[in-house]
Order: sequence, then C-alpha cells, then structure tokens
Amino acid sequence: MKKIIFSLLITFFLVSCSKYEEGPYVSFKSPEKRITGIWTLKNYYVNDELVSINDLGIEIWKKAYNPDGTGIQTIQLIGMNPVNENLEWKFNEKKDSIFERFQGANNEWSDFYAKKIIRLSSNDFWIVEKNNNEEIKYYFGKN
Repeated sequence: MKKIIFSLLITFFLVSCSKYEEGPYVSFKSPEKRITGIWTLKNYYVNDELVSINDLGIEIWKKAYNPDGTGIQTIQLIGMNPVNENLEWKFNEKKDSIFERFQGANNEWSDFYAKKIIRLSSNDFWIVEKNNNEEIKYYFGKN
C-alpha cells in the first residue's frame, strides 16, 4: 500500500512540475542552460495551420542564444545573403515566457516583446505569440 501511495505521489509531482504545456515534465538542466545554443526554425504555424517558411520567402531562420542574455538572429531570404541582427533576451520571473529585443540597422534597440514558451528541452524550443486574430507558433530545433 505504501508503494502505491508513493508511486501516485511521484506521478502527481512529476506531472505538476512542468511549466511548459508541451514539456519536458522533468529536466535536470535549468532553462538558461537549455536555451543556450543555436536554434533553427523547423516549423511555423498560423492558427494551427503549418506554413512553409519557403512560402514566406525565407530560406533559413536561426537564433543563437548566449548565456549572458545576448545573441544573434539570422534570417536568409531565398536567393539573398543572410541578415544578422543582434538580440538581447531574458526570461520572465516564472521562466515560462521569453522577452527579446533586436538591434536595428540604425543601432537602436527595439522594445522587448514577450512570447510564451510551450516547450523548452535540450533539443526543442517552441514559442507562441498572438497578434490580432492570429496565433503564431514557432518550432525551433537545436543545431
């Protein structure tokens, strides 16, 4: 009987631990360590409909997050040279959203804007934002 209660408590604890809708449910690495690295956009959804980034005219979309809260976003339009933008990032207090801002061509920084994190594992980084009547999901994979 004690084993059953213990198993139920462990299961409840593991299921309730996740701060992200899509997991992971347990991780021994901090969100800061999991996000550090280079991520490539794998899937892009608008209102749960998959949209090819090639249909958007994009060949490559990458983000590199450094541990110090800096990074670089690289977007390469089809047939063009890649464009790099410096970025700064930080988590909210609960670490279930990420705030990013970008340095424009005039070296001025944009305002920080938030995206909700729905999955952050060592190999998957999924975020969602809502604009007007659209919900956009970005599914990045680790390089």
